Amino acid sequence: MLFDVYRTRLSTSDDVADSRAKWIEQGKDYFNRYAPQSPAFNHVLIDNVADDLLIISREQPTEKTIRAMPGHNFEVGQIVTWKNSHWLITQRDNDDAITVRGKIEQCNRQLKWQNPKTGSIISRWCTAKKPYYSNLEGDSFMIQSSREFKIQLPYDSESCLIDLYKRFMLEIIDGHPKVYKVSSVDQTTERYDRSNGVTGFLVLNVTQDLYNPETDNADLGICDYIEVKKEDAGLHTPAPVHSRILYRGAPTIRYGGSAKKLVFEIDGVTNYDESNIEWTIDIDPSCSDKIIVDSDRNTARISASDYAELEGVKMTVYASDSVSGASSSIALEVIG
Repeated sequence: MLFDVYRTRLSTSDDVADSRAKWIEQGKDYFNRYAPQSPAFNHVLIDNVADDLLIISREQPTEKTIRAMPGHNFEVGQIVTWKNSHWLITQRDNDDAITVRGKIEQCNRQLKWQNPKTGSIISRWCTAKKPYYSNLEGDSFMIQSSREFKIQLPYDSESCLIDLYKRFMLEIIDGHPKVYKVSSVDQTTERYDRSNGVTGFLVLNVTQDLYNPETDNADLGICDYIEVKKEDAGLHTPAPVHSRILYRGAPTIRYGGSAKKLVFEIDGVTNYDESNIEWTIDIDPSCSDKIIVDSDRNTARISASDYAELEGVKMTVYASDSVSGASSSIALEVIG
């Protein structure tokens, strides 16, 4: 059927709501059919989970417009890995009836620091904007550059602990570490409330500081480094933990069918008496009430209600252990 003929027939419906729903479904079908043929269609990772996006160039080569496939989603503050580069999602359009549209900015630094309680090293990809200004200030004995950068990085349980005067080693040039300290922290402007959760990114202003070889570890790229020892009070160095989510068959769930059994394995152990394992699921909010999750310790059973519109819906299932810190995730798709 020709597209123009289909649109003409669609517009004759007396029910406005029904007509709109048909337009949306037709738009999704058109997008699913032709988007994979576009040069902008790319396989990517979003927070290390495989997905597909249309990545469309803008005037600035370090900024791109992105569009998700129908039924797929992304949030502000997530990191997109594409063509061996990392991009921060900085915008998401609320108009997502057919597809989610947004904007990404290319990351040019990997910020590293230590958790103030455990001493573990944290790293996050970020964008570091060009200096607002660059000048020199000082007296006759010392002259120091007072360059200032704006840094954008994902807002999460680790980055939210960053406060004023926190120091970072942004780069090492010709063997000389370049150190900066936080002069302002914005935890409000770029955070958004969506589906009873907060998404977004953290904005830091940093100014140049002096490298201190007594406290800064240039080999690790960490300022004010604290060596973590097992005997240190309140600190410990946990052994490496290896975990994965096990299941049988393909990574799919049939709507109206039996539940998919998932087992969270930590260091080769699949039987746990402790109840410190948490299961969470990331899915389009419009479909969340049709997905049933029944979890018991390290086992979860996930099923999809008998709704044909669930076909093709994708989700990411996460399992984490609050004691060992182990975590893993898998991607599942609903099929008919």
